[in-house]
Amino acid sequence: MKYEFEKLFRRKAVPIAAVLLLTVLYVILLFFGKYDTLSGIDIATFRKDKEYAAYLKSRKPEKVDAKWIADLPERYKAYVDKNRMTEEETRQFFKDQEAEGMTFDYTPDEALADPYNIDHAFGILKDEAYQSTEFEYWIQDFEVYLPLAEDPVSYMKAHYADMDRLWKKWDGITYMQSMGYSDRQTADFWRLVEKNYAGMSLTVGNSLGWDALTGDMQYLPYTLGIALIIVLADLFSVERASHMRDLARTTPGGRKKLFRAKMKTAFLATVCVWMVFQGAALIAAAAGFTLEGSSCTVLTYNGEPSLYPMTWGQYYLSNCLFSLLGSLCFALCVCLFSSLLPLRFSLPLQLALTILAGMPIGNFDYEDKVFKWTDWLRALTPAQFLASYPVFQVYQSFVFPTGVLRLPWMMGLAMAVETGIIFGILRGKEG
Repeated sequence: MKYEFEKLFRRKAVPIAAVLLLTVLYVILLFFGKYDTLSGIDIATFRKDKEYAAYLKSRKPEKVDAKWIADLPERYKAYVDKNRMTEEETRQFFKDQEAEGMTFDYTPDEALADPYNIDHAFGILKDEAYQSTEFEYWIQDFEVYLPLAEDPVSYMKAHYADMDRLWKKWDGITYMQSMGYSDRQTADFWRLVEKNYAGMSLTVGNSLGWDALTGDMQYLPYTLGIALIIVLADLFSVERASHMRDLARTTPGGRKKLFRAKMKTAFLATVCVWMVFQGAALIAAAAGFTLEGSSCTVLTYNGEPSLYPMTWGQYYLSNCLFSLLGSLCFALCVCLFSSLLPLRFSLPLQLALTILAGMPIGNFDYEDKVFKWTDWLRALTPAQFLASYPVFQVYQSFVFPTGVLRLPWMMGLAMAVETGIIFGILRGKEG
């Protein structure tokens, strides 16, 4: 195995250079890629707006427990007292806005009588405070974190009931029906909510570094995938082209020994290259975003927790494990092409298939519509396993006559089956 591994990287500088260049590209995409974060935070705004970035970084992780809930009104009262208009300014503000045609759901007297009601903030706070990033988080505190911490299941039911009312008004169907889910899938979704949200604890704060790391994984097929193709594409084909494979097989046990050595080499090379990519991304994220917030609860942009309640640290590690296993499956696929075809055919074919299959499915971070049949097929390919398509936060499932199989388990099953089939073919041909 040592000889095969040394040969893999000693042949030429191209594999090492490709790994390094594609790793740099992966890191650049972490900061400049056009991906959406799961939380909805805009990376470009974070990068350009220093005040926004500073405030976001100042939001340290905090558990939304009984003390947090009890302290919330007093903390908001202090914010209002610091940033409110005077009584005269408030009355004049109402007059000015009404003169421009705006209508209010409350009068100036009602706003002044209850200034600490967040629903009255528009008529109470100074404009710079009302338009600030900090106030956006006050809204989130009251409208999302507070009800979510008090009763997660009831929060989700109320959230979906509001969306159902809108969709029934517009199209005469429920929200889940508008997304394409069947009644069986909808029932399975609510079983998952009631099982996993009951007793869920909530921790909030800045977790953008972890969010960006998982979002950046959508580019792995075009970076790590291409790197693995370049490194492993001629692992088997080089001996066939030079007729050395036939010679090696004539020695006692030569065929099995050669196959085992090459498989160990492919495994070790894949793990090493994967670690280079993830290690570089972690260092870059720590420097550019910070890696605080690993204990924070994973929440989507619309305030929904991950359907498999996880902290950001757990979410990132689960995606890393999925990506590593997917990378090994992908590497086996590269080895199979190397065994079956000459390099001049296998290399362009693999690159084309990886680019086509590796395209992000819908919105990579929170695709909550039922997949099209083409997306279902791509979701079960090694390129998507490698990208670790985030399957732990929104609901997707396959419907079979005997039941419903959720996407995480379907992808895991498909990965195991595909790995077994590819390895079996390789062993039959090479071992």
